[in-house]
Amino acid sequence: MIVLLVDVDSKISNLALMKISAYHKLLGDTVGFGIENPDKVYISCIFKKNAGQAKGIARYYPDAEIDIGGSGVDLKKQLPNEIEMIKPDYDLYPSTYSQDYTTRG
Repeated sequence: MIVLLVDVDSKISNLALMKISAYHKLLGDTVGFGIENPDKVYISCIFKKNAGQAKGIARYYPDAEIDIGGSGVDLKKQLPNEIEMIKPDYDLYPSTYSQDYTTRG
């Protein structure tokens, strides 16, 4: 499976996308940002003001399965347990390591 990750508005590493990436890599899927012709698209939107943009991005991939999440879209939506419990894929954001989560304000 080919999996596209879209981070609509986060300025720091996105933990949910890092976990999704790790999960799909364990399954042997091709995962990343800027992937063409995806079978599945995960769109993360943190801020409510950008929810329309997230939904607009989904229209670019009519043949793909779309999963939109994040606090800007749905405060109650959670990752499935098998993804939530996985170690994040820190290679997705190679320059940040885990600094974003230890130095947030």
